[in-house]
Amino acid sequence: MAEVRMATAFWIVWAEIAKGHAVASECAYQSHKCATTDRDEAGQQEFYSGLQAICAAAFALDAACWEWGSKVIESKMYVQWKATRKPFKRRFGETLKRSVTLTGPQIEALLADCKPMIRMRGDAVHYVQRCEEPVQHRSGLYHTAPARVEYGGEAARAAVTVLQKVYRAVKDYPKPKLEKWSHDNVLSLEKIIEN
Repeated sequence: MAEVRMATAFWIVWAEIAKGHAVASECAYQSHKCATTDRDEAGQQEFYSGLQAICAAAFALDAACWEWGSKVIESKMYVQWKATRKPFKRRFGETLKRSVTLTGPQIEALLADCKPMIRMRGDAVHYVQRCEEPVQHRSGLYHTAPARVEYGGEAARAAVTVLQKVYRAVKDYPKPKLEKWSHDNVLSLEKIIEN
């Protein structure tokens, strides 16, 4: 009997999770407008879903970076990165530059677009609890902790949008070492890119 092997493409899984939570976060924000809505509950749901969307989008890029790196980074360097668990924000730019045919300024712009999401993911994971002055929720209806605004629906949508831009670049402009991977994964990439 033939041996069966299966793999999980976490760059897809995390991207789908990010998209779903971004929608849930925005829906929770929209529910603030309903007079019958429990605003505390809606605010909490917007924050929880937004936080999950932002982190999941960053995780998707991190997983994709390892996947692409295995194709475009020299073997010795890739093995060293894996062995030392080189931080994502340090290897992402190098991997992206070797993965797509965009111009230098286009890649730099894409990396700049990714920075807020990467920073927010890091800040959420390495957060030190502190008391802060409340800020007005974007609904204008109440004040809340700054993190509950920062990790809301707008930031969740922005994180997913930048994730989609990176995946679109890999789909549309792969360098030769990534062309086969991009071609083999075109349907998954298109599913994630669609809104």
